[in-house]
Amino acid sequence: MVSWPQHFTPDVVHLPCDVILQQKRCLKAHPLPGRPVSSPQVILWHCKHPHGLFSMFSLALGHMETCEKRGAALLVDWSSEELLYRGPPGEPNVWNAFFCQPAELKMPQEALRAAVDNGRYTETSSHKVVYGNYRGVIQGYGCIPAHQAAQGRALCKRNIALRPKFQQKLQTVIDSLPFGRLLAVHIRRSDKGCEAKANFELSDDRLLQRILHQCQAWGMNGVFLCTDDASLKQRLTNALERTGLSVSTYDATLPTDGTKAVHFDKTVDAYKKAEDVVMEALLMAKGCHGLLSTYSNVSAAVVYLSHDKYPKRLDKTGRFGMLECPNNREQQIDLVHHILGSTRGFMIGKSTGQEWCHETQV
Repeated sequence: MVSWPQHFTPDVVHLPCDVILQQKRCLKAHPLPGRPVSSPQVILWHCKHPHGLFSMFSLALGHMETCEKRGAALLVDWSSEELLYRGPPGEPNVWNAFFCQPAELKMPQEALRAAVDNGRYTETSSHKVVYGNYRGVIQGYGCIPAHQAAQGRALCKRNIALRPKFQQKLQTVIDSLPFGRLLAVHIRRSDKGCEAKANFELSDDRLLQRILHQCQAWGMNGVFLCTDDASLKQRLTNALERTGLSVSTYDATLPTDGTKAVHFDKTVDAYKKAEDVVMEALLMAKGCHGLLSTYSNVSAAVVYLSHDKYPKRLDKTGRFGMLECPNNREQQIDLVHHILGSTRGFMIGKSTGQEWCHETQV
């Protein structure tokens, strides 16, 4: 089990809660080489969406895409009291604890500072621009098509950068993972039944056999296991280790009640649960070589945050079984996703090309 024993100190310490003052201090404390953009409009998005962190992230991606179409730059505010998460001490904006502001990457520092200082920005709290149309998240919408995976990765490359200290912490945990090829396995359960019944249709034995099959098929010698079901996590870890596979997990805090989603559990520290889910997602995206996943906002984000050669989910027909595949056999192995009968809900892929286990660039 890999763990992060103490909360990190964020790169930026924001004293006032006012988000505009936060961004002023952020710009002064951490100048970044912005991309030259001639006086774009600045959009300040206040998230008031009290759901899981990567549900909020899908909204952030939606606003990023909208801003790019309008030639605008985005500031993300995740400090509302309505949210289920809180930032670490001194940082009320949860976004700033992990990510640089997209606007910092889009325009020169002086131009952004001037826009903030002079009130040249537009505010919104819209929660209608969900990136990805729920594909890979809600069962009825199907999996993530290849073109959407590519677009999401490109969008993240243009708009997502980790705070340096957080990236260093992530790299430290990645370096602690066992050497070799790791299969990321993400099983979302708890309250997900209303959106994806398929997530609950697999027995422990079937989950075990499915994971073993993929490890053998893709030459994986280890598993990085993530799930919001604490009991299942322990049972599967024990079962997989008995087969001789190396199993790694992240020491995330989970509810004792397996039917309760951790983000809705008020007994779990509001920052710790944010830190845990961001770390697990980035470990799957940056420290593993393939993904076996149920429907989830987290696993969708893993696809978008991952390397270009990481698994794509192909589901143009909406049918279960072997989906459309290229003529080239090597591409078939890399891109085809099997969602077979009793393994419904699993989206599978395989990375190719050079090893990138320790790559941390977004």
